[in-house]
Amino acid sequence: MSPYGLMSPCGLLSPDGLMSPCGLLSPDGLMSPCGLLSPYGLMSPAMKTGTTASLLALLFLLQHAGTLGYSLQHAGTLSYSLQHAGTLSYSLQHSGTLGYSLQHAGTLSYSLQHAGTLGYSLQHAGCEPVTVLEFLPDSIDLNSLLDAGVGALPDLWQLSYCTRFYLTRYCEGLIAFFSYHQNTEDSLLEFQGASGGFFRVQVESAGINTAAFDLEVVERLRWQSVCFSVNISRDSAQVSFVFNDQTFSVNVTVTGRPLVGGGRLVIGQELDEIAGGFNNRQSFHGRQADMWMISRALSIQEMMEFTQNCSSFQEDDDAVLYNFENKFSKFEVIGSVRNFSVEREEICNEQKELVLPFLSSLKFSLAVKVCKTMGATLFYPKNRVSEEAFFRDNQLHSKLCLGSYSTSFWYGIAADYQLQEWKSLADNATIEYSNFRKGYDTIGPDMCVSVATLQDAWFSMNCNQTACAVCAYKSLFEIRILGLCAKSTFERTLSPDSLVNGEWSFSSVFYSRLVYDGSNWTLRNILDGSVIRMTGSSTDIPLGRSVWFSPSACKAKMLNLTITACLEDLEWTCWDGKCIKKSLRCDKSEDCADGSDEIDCFQFELPLGYSPHHFPPSSEDETFTPVIFTRLITVKNLDLTTFSLSIDFIAFIWWRDTRIKMHFLTATPEEVSPDPRLWQPDFVLEDEFGSMVHVIEYRKVLTVEEKGHPQKNSPTHHSEDDYYEGADISLLLATKLGTRFSCSFDLNFYPFDVQTCAVILRMINVPKISMKKDDKAVLFDGRRHLLEYSLVKLNLSVDNHQAGMPHLKLILEFKNQYTYYIGNAFVPSLLVVLVCYYVFYFALDDFQQARIFVTSTTASSNISDLYYIKLEYL
Repeated sequence: MSPYGLMSPCGLLSPDGLMSPCGLLSPDGLMSPCGLLSPYGLMSPAMKTGTTASLLALLFLLQHAGTLGYSLQHAGTLSYSLQHAGTLSYSLQHSGTLGYSLQHAGTLSYSLQHAGTLGYSLQHAGCEPVTVLEFLPDSIDLNSLLDAGVGALPDLWQLSYCTRFYLTRYCEGLIAFFSYHQNTEDSLLEFQGASGGFFRVQVESAGINTAAFDLEVVERLRWQSVCFSVNISRDSAQVSFVFNDQTFSVNVTVTGRPLVGGGRLVIGQELDEIAGGFNNRQSFHGRQADMWMISRALSIQEMMEFTQNCSSFQEDDDAVLYNFENKFSKFEVIGSVRNFSVEREEICNEQKELVLPFLSSLKFSLAVKVCKTMGATLFYPKNRVSEEAFFRDNQLHSKLCLGSYSTSFWYGIAADYQLQEWKSLADNATIEYSNFRKGYDTIGPDMCVSVATLQDAWFSMNCNQTACAVCAYKSLFEIRILGLCAKSTFERTLSPDSLVNGEWSFSSVFYSRLVYDGSNWTLRNILDGSVIRMTGSSTDIPLGRSVWFSPSACKAKMLNLTITACLEDLEWTCWDGKCIKKSLRCDKSEDCADGSDEIDCFQFELPLGYSPHHFPPSSEDETFTPVIFTRLITVKNLDLTTFSLSIDFIAFIWWRDTRIKMHFLTATPEEVSPDPRLWQPDFVLEDEFGSMVHVIEYRKVLTVEEKGHPQKNSPTHHSEDDYYEGADISLLLATKLGTRFSCSFDLNFYPFDVQTCAVILRMINVPKISMKKDDKAVLFDGRRHLLEYSLVKLNLSVDNHQAGMPHLKLILEFKNQYTYYIGNAFVPSLLVVLVCYYVFYFALDDFQQARIFVTSTTASSNISDLYYIKLEYL
């Protein structure tokens, strides 16, 4: 009994009462979830410590179930006295809900005697075990099918077919759910579907070839339901479809003949002839369950009950020709077909989320971040069915993730200490379902929930302890593979479809499959058999950057591949598989835990045969012509005594190279280290006499700037970075130089002279150059006034007449600052003259045994020496 009434929604009684959702009795009582008895016999040992509702259930069943003719004396566990079960003091009569009549319980409307093994019908029980047939999980096998053999069907005027299916991949043609063929061509019967959203029924003997168009797309990787029925009369036939919640019905004119019996029926392949003639581009790839082939025409309402309400059909219906349960023995299983059982609820309830574990022990906060960066949330089960499915799928992972209290995984539940409640992280709501071990549900600061799957219990743990993350995805989870060569036959987008060797396997739309083979991850094409393997060993889904061994069509035997689940065009994949915003890529701040977002920034891609010794090609209209301009930083020294000039300046050379590509650029110009593989302009400095000059190179910087629109990177490249074609980027080489060179000064008008001096930048690896056509061809923002001269003019000229040796000439013009000499040369000299003149008026008698010196000096070392007059009297 359930705590609140007699019957539970899924079965006779709830786990805390007489019956579990999945069977007559709970795992802790008389019966196993899906059968009559527990693994230990009539009553499990756990019964001794469990509730006595299971004992009550036994008494109830012994009276009513004919098949329970077991003697109490043979059940050793019944030596436990009912009188010692304190909970038996709970009287059935005490429960007001007993007034609820058994006759009103929908699930008891059948006869116990009629159902062979405790015989109640489970058609509406959510936990009924359902047989699933999986076709072609790992290969393309034309002999993979269920074969009912020749003579499978009688002549039929009516036929219905219903199934629940889960496509793992599409085919290039129509997908054959089943096919029937008689010796004559006009006895063909087929039911096929297509990814585009239509189904086709073909009964050639009756002249029926019709399809239901305008249906929703037949999706991959989710359970869906479909039915069709055919009702043939002498002159017309009605064909009806129900797909999920959509219906389609049509009347067609027919030949007046039925479907001719005696042919061969197969499921999972398309018969072109009675002997086979299968086509691997029409094979069914995926799973079918709850399949029914019935020799009567189902109504639209009956088919809608099947597709929408998860109801099924009575197995004892004489019209049932085939199903996967009690009539499965009629089929011969051939080739790559697996069969297993799941609870009906798993295939009937639309899957709301995909749950994937990541086998790294993390603190709770990091586990939350791992899931968030991949567009998911930390998983927690909202009911018992969801948790049991999670336990079943992650048995291997549980052992690999054992931590404190033997717990394995974090659930997305944290304590609200102030409210003394456990809250879901996904919606901050108080949880309704829990499964805490008794005494381990303490709510405190920084307490989170971890689950011990092997113990089937939750534990309250400090959030700073570690467990593995389990991420729940609300929408279809896709991974993309970047870096496969163009000749590779592997598809580049895959989605998880099933657990293989304890790990999720991933399949593409058609023929590629990523599988953990027990030792490592392999990517295989099941159509042509090609395989590549990841190097190293990891059980985690191989997201991020990794190296793969490739004995396939790609020339490189080792491939750098990026496998990503990040949002295309919005996110960037760290090498460890985590996702960050694309705007954080190469922002000079490490946002990935491994720092990979700041690696390989601004990379050049050079074509095969590229040479740094060959200048870029010219366009059809113009010879390749770099643009040059300069910035004068400072005039350090103008030396009249050595006829030389010392300056510091920057030479800027701008060009485009249409041969290259640039991976990743920002909207602002970026400085990059000069790449020695890249062609770069080279030059030498000469003075105006043609002599080489002494040069000090302080720094060389290459700046890249986008001048067009980015292109989406090819999936053959392992990087997600957009790239720019060479024509859409500008390259600017800035070289800061210090030089001292000779000049031809004319001092005839000194100190009222004007001097010019020039330095020549001669290109040595380009055919032609030009300079900026505006006033920015040469810039100078420094101090123009020197000690003796002032820089009055700068000029830049280009000479392309010397083939292969064009040059740029920087001319500097200086004007003598004569006012400087008035104060520093002429005035002192005049004073010397005046002193000399007045000396003649000195009276010699005024000086006795004295020595007189009269001098005048100058502070400048760049003008002519001044001689002083010395007068000495002894």
